[in-house]
Amino acid sequence: MKKNNKATIIAAFGCLGKTTLATKFPNQILDLESTYYEYIYNEDIRDVEKIKGAANRIHNTNFPQNYIDAITNNLHKYKFIFIVLSKEVLSCLEKLGIEYTILYPSKEKACEVILDAKKRGNNNLYIDRLKEILKDDSDYLIFKKKFKPIDLYLVPPKKYIEHYINEKYKNALVIQKIQKKADFYGGFKYHGVNYKVDFYSLTNKEIPKLPWSQVYVIGNYNNMVPIVKYNSSRENLPGGGLKLNENIIQAARREIIEELNMSIEDWSPIGYQRVYDDLGNECYQLRIYGLLKKLGEFKKDTGGTVVGYELVDIANLNSRIGYGEIGDYMIKRVKRFYGKKS
Repeated sequence: MKKNNKATIIAAFGCLGKTTLATKFPNQILDLESTYYEYIYNEDIRDVEKIKGAANRIHNTNFPQNYIDAITNNLHKYKFIFIVLSKEVLSCLEKLGIEYTILYPSKEKACEVILDAKKRGNNNLYIDRLKEILKDDSDYLIFKKKFKPIDLYLVPPKKYIEHYINEKYKNALVIQKIQKKADFYGGFKYHGVNYKVDFYSLTNKEIPKLPWSQVYVIGNYNNMVPIVKYNSSRENLPGGGLKLNENIIQAARREIIEELNMSIEDWSPIGYQRVYDDLGNECYQLRIYGLLKKLGEFKKDTGGTVVGYELVDIANLNSRIGYGEIGDYMIKRVKRFYGKKS
């Protein structure tokens, strides 16, 4: 039945810790939030938990095919893919011969699930739906009798998806060690303060566990690099800071949608920089390369002040964004990707 899928696909019930674990291991786990694929929203949907179950949602007619495409396109890019526990989606996976595991809360876990939903900000409609589903075992029995997962695990109280993976797939998730010596040293002056920068190259998708403050993307759309424009006439790479409960790659994907109306089809880390001053203040900033796909025309940056973007040649990028020697170093590392077919 298995179709040589590298990633282990886990279809988990809500509030079992998918996003929490994916945040710890963004390079090894893809948490495919189905809301972005199943519904169309006119407003900003960064706080996705608050709008789950909302009555004003517009169904996306491309679902579930768009969601299945996202799964299959990432099968060989991650160790684990977390997906929605949907009968419609699982039926599609079985037709394609793609194996999956189901995680469902045990009867004893049901009250915890509802409490966790309240804690994370889900609305009353969503919580009432959870209560209805978990009031008996009829929903669970459908998955047990009508579907063919490679494993159907009932999550006990005080346990989450992390416990299941640690027990079932020992040592599967590894945190990359932080380099002790930087590859490049630089600095800059901002608002009268002198900052030092230590730049560390990354050669694979193993991202260190650091207190990330921001991520910026050197994108590739048809072999050109998008740079964003602000009201102040300033130009920069697309990107920005992290939101609550968001990992660094989720932040990058969200920023690319908001500022370009594009999606990141594939990515690889360029490196990260530690920025610090003489007073002991410091922050960590990730820089990644992203292969981009246009979703539509840019209309509005719902999360910030970007007013548009321009496509520039990689050779002219640093003259536009002014990243100095570190910019030259980063561009040198990704220049080989341009000139290839996207």
